[in-house]
Amino acid sequence: MEDYSELPSYKKLLEHFENIGKKIDLCKEFSEDSDRQATFCRKKEFEAMSGNTAKIIFDFSKNLINKETFSLLLEFAEEVKLLEYDFMDESKLNISIISENMKKFSEDIRNQNLKSVFESVFSTIVIIGIKSSNANIEIVSKAFSNIGSNIILHFVSNTEGSTIEDILQKIDFKTTLFIISCKNFTDRDTMLNAEAAKNFIKSHFPNNQIYHSNQYIHLDSYMQSNFVAISNNIKLVKDFGISDSNIFDFCDWIDDGVCSFWTEMVLPMSIYMGFDNYYMFLEGCDSMDMHFRYTSIEDNMPAIMALLDFWYETFWSARTFPIITYDQRLIIFANYFQNIDTESKKNISISGGFDLEHQLGPSIWNDSKDNNRCMLYQLINQGKKVIPCDLIAVVKKQKSDSNILRDKLALSNFFALSEALMEGSNHYKTFSPVILKNSSKVDSQAENINVNKSYAGNKPSSSIMIASDINPYSLGLLVALYEHRKRIRDILDIDSTLNIQDIKLLKHLAKNILTELNEDDKVDSHNESTNELINFYKDNS
Repeated sequence: MEDYSELPSYKKLLEHFENIGKKIDLCKEFSEDSDRQATFCRKKEFEAMSGNTAKIIFDFSKNLINKETFSLLLEFAEEVKLLEYDFMDESKLNISIISENMKKFSEDIRNQNLKSVFESVFSTIVIIGIKSSNANIEIVSKAFSNIGSNIILHFVSNTEGSTIEDILQKIDFKTTLFIISCKNFTDRDTMLNAEAAKNFIKSHFPNNQIYHSNQYIHLDSYMQSNFVAISNNIKLVKDFGISDSNIFDFCDWIDDGVCSFWTEMVLPMSIYMGFDNYYMFLEGCDSMDMHFRYTSIEDNMPAIMALLDFWYETFWSARTFPIITYDQRLIIFANYFQNIDTESKKNISISGGFDLEHQLGPSIWNDSKDNNRCMLYQLINQGKKVIPCDLIAVVKKQKSDSNILRDKLALSNFFALSEALMEGSNHYKTFSPVILKNSSKVDSQAENINVNKSYAGNKPSSSIMIASDINPYSLGLLVALYEHRKRIRDILDIDSTLNIQDIKLLKHLAKNILTELNEDDKVDSHNESTNELINFYKDNS
């Protein structure tokens, strides 16, 4: 198959990078081109049929590109027919298939028409599923912590760290709803956690019953009332003890191990935020879908973002990609893009049969903890490698003086970071100076100069601002923006850190090792290192 590096547009990009691109000086570009910001900035007001609106500005002028770079990237996109694909997500188009029953169930819980077998209102939900599904609903719960929901959510997505045991010790089992999300009801980690939850409940039902409010309540009744499954394997779900009325379909078009906001996550999202709010979230996704589908590539926000990824990954050898948010409700938003970036099977190839063997796809990360964020800034500013950043901020309608001050403080840091990345410390001689202690090593004119090494400058970043409070509509816009960016990355074969085949290999090996761990004999079937580690466990467990 023909390699994409033989395409004329790619050769032009490579020549441009060698001669001009890798020498781009952002401060110089701004000083010499008064139209630069306007050229590399896109603004759009999004509006749903329901009347929900939000404005987005996407400023990519602080990236290591010029007009020729951008023109050549667009030429490359046209040559590989980048937007001639049907990108629409079938799961969103088919949402009505699964939503109606979930809508009724969630509203019954929120209206307190549906209660625990103990006639108690559900105050806690334990969601047992794979990591990506739980990360998605966790993003929602963090983003909409202000909607007044009284329900406490707990997430269980792996067997490390005794997570399920810790959670079970915190809950009141009488007011807890367990939701098990597993397409085939066979995923090892999910089912181990589900069994742990079931055994915990059994421990409260001696002889399979418990005396409560002058009556005996049986374990089977609890399982049929307080356990819910989202799965296609009806037989295994029933064998587990869950009733027909509490089983909801896991969409057939969703691959094993891949979960999204608009499939099985409908139920916990609707219980937590209300189905109307969930529908508003879908409206935001739909508005960005329409922008992505019908906007020409030179103005298409997710397409531009993905082309910048291609530029940095292919020519600048960028390998890490931070998403830095300046609103507490978006603090774990980067987790979502991490998930969708590792879920793709990479089975899409660009038209014309070009073989894309290049390694692309940076590690995507962020951390809200102050110490880690400081280390992230240090890496970006002082590292030798190019690290393109996304900075995301929210422009809210102010409600009080304290809110105004707090929001302005966050935004001041948002603006300052992109400026510091680009300009460095050349113009700020007194900022974080490193004093030359041995003046004999410099000439007389430099003896008393503050030497700044902290901020080299000329570091790329893109800034995204949403003029709307964080509500379901604006979050839907943001989620879909990054999801469509990912779709373009897949078309360009921008490889994720871990693809689905890697996951299957790990599960296959882990399954075999689990069998060995349940046996008493020492093992010798692996390499010497693995054998020693397993046998050390056996000797000391």
